[in-house]
Amino acid sequence: ESSRSTILVQLQVEDKPELCYQPGDHLGIFPANNQDLVEGLLARVEDPPPTDETVAVETLEAGTEGVKRLWVPCRRLPLCTLRQALTFFLDITTPPSPQLLQLLATLDEDPAEREKLLHLSQDSLRYEEWKWFRSPTMLEVLEEFPSVPLPASLLLTQLPLLQARYYSIS
Repeated sequence: ESSRSTILVQLQVEDKPELCYQPGDHLGIFPANNQDLVEGLLARVEDPPPTDETVAVETLEAGTEGVKRLWVPCRRLPLCTLRQALTFFLDITTPPSPQLLQLLATLDEDPAEREKLLHLSQDSLRYEEWKWFRSPTMLEVLEEFPSVPLPASLLLTQLPLLQARYYSIS
């Protein structure tokens, strides 16, 4: 018996001649994150932009002469609100990587929490056990380490991107 499930999705494409597909083709669907998780993260952000304000992430790069520094748009995310980024573009359910845990440790204001985060980020066996048995979302990690301040810039630049889920058409 297969562990795969079958779901029926019916697409109305009669008025879209450019959308054609055949059995065996694949369809990528970008899921939306759970709104309770999104709301929980938004409540933890220490410097949230206004709710309906779009945010643009920019990176600082050296100019062509190497002297000038320029802020250039980061193409990682489209222009969107923080809520839209957390709902549709950023992966908030996958357990944070050791690198992200180490970054959180540098922000943590509680020495005991900081030490625990550093141990998790540096001890691969301990990290894998923690990830396997807890499988924490980003919000659950922040609940476990409540002294970590959460800047909006960290979420927008450090969380992995939400990946499409692919389904075969039959």
